Amino acid sequence: MLALATAALTAADTSRGQTVFTTYCAACHGPEGAGLVGPNLTDTVFLHGDKKADIVRVLMNGVGDKGMPAWGAILPPADVDAVADFTVAMIGKNLKSPFAPGESSVTPFPKGSVAFPLLLRTFMPTLGTDAAVFAHHDHGKIIAKYSPDKGGDVKGEQKPIDGVPSAIVVTFGDGLSYCFDTVECRLLYTWSGPFMDMTHYWGAAAGGGRKSFGYVPEVIGPVWWRTSGADPMQVVGATAAKPQFTGYRKVKSVPELQWRVGETKLTLTITPGAKPGEAVCRYTTTGAAKGLVFTLPADSAGQIASDKGTRAGTTLTLSAAEAAQFTLTISPGDKPVIEAPKAKPKDDKKAKPEPVVKE
Repeated sequence: MLALATAALTAADTSRGQTVFTTYCAACHGPEGAGLVGPNLTDTVFLHGDKKADIVRVLMNGVGDKGMPAWGAILPPADVDAVADFTVAMIGKNLKSPFAPGESSVTPFPKGSVAFPLLLRTFMPTLGTDAAVFAHHDHGKIIAKYSPDKGGDVKGEQKPIDGVPSAIVVTFGDGLSYCFDTVECRLLYTWSGPFMDMTHYWGAAAGGGRKSFGYVPEVIGPVWWRTSGADPMQVVGATAAKPQFTGYRKVKSVPELQWRVGETKLTLTITPGAKPGEAVCRYTTTGAAKGLVFTLPADSAGQIASDKGTRAGTTLTLSAAEAAQFTLTISPGDKPVIEAPKAKPKDDKKAKPEPVVKE
């Protein structure tokens, strides 16, 4: 009996450690610990020690010069202990790193998947979204052209770049990708098929030689939904409050976006629906004592369905209880809002197979 109980406890601890690792560590160290941005944890060489106490210390304090956060300020002690045990168990497996020595895994055509959705913080195209959507953004103006070589203005003008400078973009593979604006704290558009061409921003092939002022990547799949007009969601009693993005976390690899409006806290988790381009948007709120009112975009209200609330035309009203947790499903229309651009030859001169980018 005692032996069975001990075995069950060990299995439970391992499961907890694996869950913590998958949620918080796999993005840098890879899903199996074989290394991505962070080092391979399955070999036998450790810069900071290979004992559990060493690993706990690194987890708690982080490695600032390497960009590893101090997880002691984020995770409860039990999670730190469990993931340390899970990490110790990896040592000596000597799994092959996904990166071949001497070769770069960088590609201007990044990919994600349902199992490992890829999230980027990047500039994004506006794709013709109307100006009313960007109510809280600063707006650039035409300025005199500047020459770094001459140290002053020269003949000509520099126009502002048409792009969203503070976007989060996520792809689940061909089924769904989306763009979220962290200034307005709202979903801007969704698409399916190929994700993005980052060549202008990152450069061709393994990088380098990017286009001057080419900060905005190209969406290369068909766009199925695009927002319009003023912010559709209003927190009753806080309609004048400016939304404030507070960050995101990953829950089982899926991003959960977080922001606040006044004293109300909100989260949004978006996952693919049954059809290509369909977005299932799960919201939670804390502190919306008087509920929420959505004035859905007139040109796409028919594509949006809610599992809760009262609908009257383009107005959706949710009580405080309903607003605590609800789901909006945005379905693709009969045809794309924006067709996918025509395919063009890839710019990798060696025409190597495109590496797979793992989150």
